[in-house]
Amino acid sequence: MAATQVPPDTPVGSAEVEPKLAGLRVLVVEDSFLAAASISRMLADLGCSVVGPVASVEKAVPLIEAGRCDAGVLDINLAGQTSEPIADRMAELRLPYVFVTGYASPMLLSAKQRAHARIHKPIAERELRDALIRSFGRPG
Repeated sequence: MAATQVPPDTPVGSAEVEPKLAGLRVLVVEDSFLAAASISRMLADLGCSVVGPVASVEKAVPLIEAGRCDAGVLDINLAGQTSEPIADRMAELRLPYVFVTGYASPMLLSAKQRAHARIHKPIAERELRDALIRSFGRPG
């Protein structure tokens, strides 16, 4: 199914839901309440079903293992811990994911994960949508 083409100046909220994202169960892993709420709202506006949000590796991995998500939006730095174990498990299961970060340093991740899609905070809805769609074309 081809992606819906939306003119660049059209607000995302007024566009049709992107078919690739409609009904997608997206795990949100974010330790900031405000950022998690914002990301969750954007995902819902894009037609996704939000799983979580959760703020730790320990809470995220069981959701992945239980098959509760189809994709993930992962904050890199979770209160001093990295989300890399979550990303590694999602990659093993071939589930798409994107990283979000408020930090410019790629050193929080291994070389394997540094090349993966990353969005810098503050996040725009269109940027989130585009990153999720692109992540479907990449192996985990």
